[in-house]
Amino acid sequence: MVKIYSIFLFLILFLNTFICSLFENEVIVRGIAVCYERDFRGPSYIKISLLDKEIFRDYYMGTEIYYFLDYPDIDFTISGSADELSPLDPYIIYECYCGNHIKVREVRLYEHGVNRRNSIYYIKIDCSQ
Repeated sequence: MVKIYSIFLFLILFLNTFICSLFENEVIVRGIAVCYERDFRGPSYIKISLLDKEIFRDYYMGTEIYYFLDYPDIDFTISGSADELSPLDPYIIYECYCGNHIKVREVRLYEHGVNRRNSIYYIKIDCSQ
């Protein structure tokens, strides 16, 4: 009886370790941000934060800041990774300073691509509006 119990316990621990192992999920967000209005008091910029939606609190994956210097549009790339049991539910929060206006928005990335373990999303952000 003890031998059967120990084998059963070993199988449960082995399957638990095998099934519940964490996957490294990676997210890459590429896009274009545009700012057609200029403010001569300071540089126009966009600050992008990449996060993953969790049950109790969101997981922070990174932040990038890009400046609109000579051109009204810039290409940006931000990436991050997290170890989870399930695919990520990523989103970005961006803050634009364009033409003396500050615009803050939250964008769910599953609206811009397929949510898999390793995903690439393409978005366009208009800071002028």
